[in-house]
This record gives sequence, C-alpha cells and structure tokens, in this order.
Amino acid sequence: KLHESTGWRTDNLILEQNIIPLIEGISINLDGIESTLHKQQLVIESENQRHIDTLFVLLASIVLLFLIFIAAILISLDRMVFQPISLVSNALISRAFNHDVPQIKTGNTLEISNLILAFQEMDEKINQRQEELEHQSLHDYLTSLPNRFLLHQRLDYQLLTSDRSSECFSLFFIDLNKFKDVNDTLGHAVGDSLLTQVANRLSLCVRKSDTVARLGGDEFAILLPEINKEGSE
Repeated sequence: KLHESTGWRTDNLILEQNIIPLIEGISINLDGIESTLHKQQLVIESENQRHIDTLFVLLASIVLLFLIFIAAILISLDRMVFQPISLVSNALISRAFNHDVPQIKTGNTLEISNLILAFQEMDEKINQRQEELEHQSLHDYLTSLPNRFLLHQRLDYQLLTSDRSSECFSLFFIDLNKFKDVNDTLGHAVGDSLLTQVANRLSLCVRKSDTVARLGGDEFAILLPEINKEGSE
C-alpha cells in the first residue's frame, strides 16, 4: 500500500506528471526523426541512382564518341594514306614486272602528294631511259638509222609477209668507196660527218615504209617492201 501510494515518495508525482510524458514525447519525436531520416535516405538514394544513371549515359556517350572518332581517323588514314601508298606499291610492283602502271591520283596530304609526284617523275624517267636504251639497241649511235639487228628483224618480218602474200621486196647493200682515205686524210670527225650526210640523203630518197640501215663502218642497207627488181631500178 505504501508502495502504491503517492505519499511515501515526493518525486512520484513529478515522474508521472512531467518526466514520463516528456520521455514519451521524446520517443515520439525520435520515431518521427527516424521516419524523416528514412524518407530522406530514400530520396538521397533515388537522387544518387539518378546521378549514377546520368553518369553511365554520359560515359557511354563519351565512349561512343571516342569510338566514332577512332573510326573516322582510321577511315581518313585509309583514304588519305593507306590507299595511296597501296596504289604506289602496286605501281612499283607493276613497274618491276614491266606491266602497265595504273593511274595514280594526287594524294590529299602534302607528304603523300610528294610521294606520288616522286613516283610519277621516277616512272617518267624510267620510261624515258628505257626508250633511249631501246632506241640505242636498235639504232646506230652516229646516224640514228636502224642498225643491223633492227634490219634483221624487219627483214624476217618481210620474208614472212612475202611468203604469205607472195609479194616481192628489194634489198640493197651499199658500200662507200675510198671511205678509208677520207678518215686517213681528213680525220675521223670529217668521216663521221660524211656518214651522217649519206644517211640523211639516203633517207630522203625512200618512202616512210622503207628502211635505211647502217650495218657498220661505211656499209648501208635499204629494204624496200612491195618493190620488185624492176621497180627498184
């Protein structure tokens, strides 16, 4: 009875009227704070997820743009560098095997353009040198007339043509008399000039389809296709 009464302790009334309600209010406030913090945490997590999604999209866009940039660089390199170099390489291989050299356009960069121009100049020089060598191998160095080798080629062709079509042709052999005396008395320079004049005059006396050749020394030959003995006289 004494324990249940309020008279034996003076603070019982304070506990019941002030402290216990205060503690209950604090508990209610703590529950409210916890609920608010939980809601705030959900909002923060939602914001974080949105930021993460945005960052992921941004990173994916950056990676995609980087890949597009790399692809554009590779395409540009292929178009501006690799393809011209490949064309030059194929042209060099064709030139090495004496095939027709493909046409090469000017490059899009200064270095490639210089490389292509250098190749074209080299190819032109090679063609020019090859033509000169072919001309030297088939023509006399002094008179520029066909030499003995070219005369034999044309003579073989004329024999085949005549055998097939039964057409006649004439072949003259010309030798300059006393040419050695000219070299001995006037010198080899005058002798060379004399040979050149003889070659020019002989060339003026024949048709374009005829062949005037120098066999060597003071010996010349004239091949007249489709001309018989009577016509050659």
